[in-house]
Amino acid sequence: MVPVLTPQFHSSPSVSDFTAFINRSNVVSITSNLYESYKEAIHSSNVSMYCTNSSTPTGNECGTCLVVELGGSTLRIAVLRLEKRKYENLYQRDWTLTESDKVIDLKFFDEIAQKITNIPSLRSHFRNDTIRIGISWSFPLEQTSSSQAVLQTMGKGFRLSESTHGQDLKTLFENSLKSNGIDASVESIINDSVAVFVAGNYLESCVTGLVAGTGVNCALVVDRKMIGLQKSQEQIRPLRKGNFDKVVLNSELGFFGGFLCQHSTIWDKMVHENWALHHSVQTNQPHMTLALGCFQPIEMMCSGRYIGELTRLAILSLIDSKQLFKGSRQNIPSAFNVPYSLGGAIVSEIYESEGHLPELWAPLAPSQEDYQILFKVVDSIIERASVVLGCAIIALLKLSESSATIDPTGSGSCRPYRIGYVGSVLKCFKPYREKVEMVLNLASKLQIINRPASLIYIDDSNLVGAAVSVFTPE
Repeated sequence: MVPVLTPQFHSSPSVSDFTAFINRSNVVSITSNLYESYKEAIHSSNVSMYCTNSSTPTGNECGTCLVVELGGSTLRIAVLRLEKRKYENLYQRDWTLTESDKVIDLKFFDEIAQKITNIPSLRSHFRNDTIRIGISWSFPLEQTSSSQAVLQTMGKGFRLSESTHGQDLKTLFENSLKSNGIDASVESIINDSVAVFVAGNYLESCVTGLVAGTGVNCALVVDRKMIGLQKSQEQIRPLRKGNFDKVVLNSELGFFGGFLCQHSTIWDKMVHENWALHHSVQTNQPHMTLALGCFQPIEMMCSGRYIGELTRLAILSLIDSKQLFKGSRQNIPSAFNVPYSLGGAIVSEIYESEGHLPELWAPLAPSQEDYQILFKVVDSIIERASVVLGCAIIALLKLSESSATIDPTGSGSCRPYRIGYVGSVLKCFKPYREKVEMVLNLASKLQIINRPASLIYIDDSNLVGAAVSVFTPE
């Protein structure tokens, strides 16, 4: 039997605490706070609203290129053809990476080069031309240009070797390919969150790119003049300084929302102790700094990882306070006994069960009242999450409107703003997505933003974003 790793609850907390303040009646206030936080961060933060080297697509990008995508557990290689805001996937193969595959050394790049040489009819896709390559890299990079980036750190179980630490990613790829007889040029290196924006903008004219899965992030475009002088000098490479007027920002959205600490619940405080610091200087700043470690308020209210954990903790507390299952934890599904083990599938089952939970729950003999309470737990958590995430998106749209990087009244002004997104929690948990869209529609009715907004899922965003960046002029 899996040991219970969560504390016993002795009080009688109420799930209505989740939405006591963070609800649709306070959308204006929450959005306003986030909007002011964003403006301050654009000017001075070194951990959020980070300037990237990516450019906004023109829509005219066309051609064939090879894309390499490295994610947390997957390596993907594809050949894509772009034309007229559409793409065709000519070849794709995915590899699941084990722990032994996660050493980023010279051998790692050589093995990728060998996989590329094994692509059937590789030369026929490119004739005799140099193979143009786009890279989607889901790890921190110190970029010196849109196609050059120094490897400094990894994460997600990956490790750099001495042979690759501090080396240029473009050079590592091109040297390995050359040694395997392939004439190639790496012409784009893009972060995964920015790739969603680039792909969404190219395919669907999206104005922002949202990642809402295990974590939460968003990319957007602002006028260069909004960025503080020091930040501009530090983060925008010299070659671009005189040649552009718009900047694609990686918002690191999760770092915002410190002011929401004062409205946190007992379960939030169990997830992260910093929720209890609602009177501290750090949490009352416009955006988080690294002074509190990697404390990300918006992510901890909205992402799939934390929605599952908050659901687990709330249900356990209601059992211990004898509000659920007659106060007995006996026979509870094993996922409830281990932190962060409650996946989105179980949360969705609870919400959409309509009084008929799967056999897994049968030993608990849930009553009709138990079903109603379980539904209310999940409904309260995703209602709060939808308000926070919706307000975060609305504030970003308002920021883009104020910087004149999107035109709220020009051609096509009756059409909703399109928010390109990826992430299983929004894609697969339809009630959560619908609640977010309700908040977006409310913002339009309240005239916080000048148009309605809608969410559009962007398939293959990392691949398409990297490919489009290859052909986008700087």
